[in-house]
Amino acid sequence: MNTIEANHKLGFDTDTRDFAVAVKVLAFLTITSVRLLTNNPLKITYLRSHGIDVTERLAIPSHPNRYNASYLRTKKEVLGHDIPLA
Repeated sequence: MNTIEANHKLGFDTDTRDFAVAVKVLAFLTITSVRLLTNNPLKITYLRSHGIDVTERLAIPSHPNRYNASYLRTKKEVLGHDIPLA
C-alpha cells in the first residue's frame, strides 16, 4: 500500500494534518504574508483562504532513492505535490 491507501485502511483521511494552528500563530504574530517552504499546493491554498498572502513558494529539494521513490511518486501523482522526480 502507498501512504494514502494505508491511511484509508486505518480509517484516516488522506492527509490528517491541520494547518489551522499555523494560521493562528501567524495571526497572533500579526504576520499577513509569507514566503512558504513547501511542495504541497494545498498548504498555499489553505493559508490564502485564511487571509495569509503567500508571496512566494520555495520548493523543498527531494532526492529520490530506492527507499523513498515510491512515497515521493505518490505525493506527486496522487496529492499533486510539486516534486521534481528523476
